[in-house]
Amino acid sequence: MIQLTTPVDNPVISEKLISYANRLFFIGSCFSLEVGSYMRQAGFRAEINPFGIMYNPLSIGRCIGRLLDATPYAADELFEYDGLFHSFDHHGVFSHAKRGETLQHINDRLRTGREALLGSDRLFFTWGTAFVYNSIHDNKVVANCHKLPERLFRRHMVSIDDLLAVWIPLMERLTTSYPKRKIILTVSPVRHLRDGAVGNQQSKATLVLFCKALTEHFPEHLYYFPAYEIMMDELRDYRYYADDMTHPSALAVSIIRERFTDLFVGKEHREAMEACLKLRRRMAHRPLHPDSPDAMLFEEQTQTLISALLRKYPDLVLDDIADGIES
Repeated sequence: MIQLTTPVDNPVISEKLISYANRLFFIGSCFSLEVGSYMRQAGFRAEINPFGIMYNPLSIGRCIGRLLDATPYAADELFEYDGLFHSFDHHGVFSHAKRGETLQHINDRLRTGREALLGSDRLFFTWGTAFVYNSIHDNKVVANCHKLPERLFRRHMVSIDDLLAVWIPLMERLTTSYPKRKIILTVSPVRHLRDGAVGNQQSKATLVLFCKALTEHFPEHLYYFPAYEIMMDELRDYRYYADDMTHPSALAVSIIRERFTDLFVGKEHREAMEACLKLRRRMAHRPLHPDSPDAMLFEEQTQTLISALLRKYPDLVLDDIADGIES
């Protein structure tokens, strides 16, 4: 058979890292949201981006530190712009018209995010870019500029040493008291072409080398998943890109997710994942009339399927499916 791609070798791991007994924590770029949402849909306990989508490792590191330290946000850490109150550490989904609403939203997610981080034994960090924006007011790196004028920020690419200076102490905190914790690193397959083609490559190269240095420093805990490399080498055809020509298409995301689960999830649990996803597809085609005989039979059969899955995998999370039947 003619080979049509240049395959990317999977990293060698001695055991499958993810089962339904694990609690998962995802943070970083939109790729972490894609994978985290998929794992949650497949029945895993997964916390996803308690600060919203973030791209640069310095901001992600600061927010992980904030979770570990349990430091709530204060009102004077917010600013008002264009009718909304924002935080430089958070995505715009946290912004509201009232300062109190923004603050409550942020601190509620800080609390639940901290609980999830401390209780998770599988962490997933995905970096998007090595370019950062520093506020000229206090020189702090911001996670989100919230469409403020560019003149208020200084943009530059951080070095590998800058990243390691932040993340080596953080990884020590994340692993010292958790000897069985495993952490998966990846570089987002989304190209940041506003940095230019050359700038994007330099940025991604910095992130890849940062991951290499970090995994070598913590070989018992850290693993690298080559999402960016799969996109660039195996899926380099533009049919694998969305209309903006930078984001992976739905097909590409599906392929990369499949590679992820094949590498880190055992066969038995992958079969359970498919059964869970099949249940969700079934719910999308439930009878329209809830009091009809067909609807009652549908509910009975679905409850039987859920009970059978939970008997085999008691850690499977199907609460939202069960709630959907009851409603």
